[in-house]
Amino acid sequence: MIENIVLDLDGTMIGSSGLIDDCVWDVIKKARDKGIRFYISTGRPGFGLGNKIAKKLGENQPHIFQHGAEISYTDGKMLKVYSLPEERALEILQLSRDKNLMLELYTTTSLYIEENTSFMKAHAKSLGVPAIVRDLEDVIKNEPVLRAQFVIHNKADKNILLALNHDDLYLGFGVSGLKKLEDYIFVSYTQKAASKGKSLKLLAEKLRFSLDKTMAIGDSNGDVSMLDVVGHPVIMGNAPEELREKYTEVAGHVDKCGIVSVIEDAISRYPS
Repeated sequence: MIENIVLDLDGTMIGSSGLIDDCVWDVIKKARDKGIRFYISTGRPGFGLGNKIAKKLGENQPHIFQHGAEISYTDGKMLKVYSLPEERALEILQLSRDKNLMLELYTTTSLYIEENTSFMKAHAKSLGVPAIVRDLEDVIKNEPVLRAQFVIHNKADKNILLALNHDDLYLGFGVSGLKKLEDYIFVSYTQKAASKGKSLKLLAEKLRFSLDKTMAIGDSNGDVSMLDVVGHPVIMGNAPEELREKYTEVAGHVDKCGIVSVIEDAISRYPS
């Protein structure tokens, strides 16, 4: 029996259009009416579009944001926050300036950048938040930064980041499912203690629900830590081949209502 379903957003619920299809909301309503609880576990921040989706899925429940660096309620109340050490955030900032790489800094309330390029505008719009132009060193020294994210257009630049010592940081790679952003790679740094899997364990402990009776659905390597701690891991059909080979249950493609069939299956296993 599946009592809880944990959903990644981009590439799982949100397809290349940047929207969530009605078929997805319809099956989620059907499952919630049955008694199944839903939680978000996403790289997106807990504000903007991520917050709106969380409210629709479960307004009075905490959800996981920022690749696990934030567990919060939709009203802004924080259950757990993992912020980057100031000296490490400054080191990441210096690397971005030395190599002329785009960098985003995320706090619990805002997205900060130093230059508002056309890409940054498009990315902020896809998140449903404004990108605030500010001296990022000032941000780091005056606010807790949960996530530092490089935005790389030239894939060769990824090797530059691998030279940064990240033994004490969690390093995540991702791509956007949106057509207009598909040529970019997102490389994010969060505190080592933070990951989707670790935060899901904490969430289950706080809310006292069983991970064995939980389904998690994701589409990327950033979801592996989450998938590996639940009793019912599901990978999307649009996920990389190595992930589709690793997990036995594979959903359809995100642009073809991919999660509907696996949620329907969860409904069928829930007691009447």
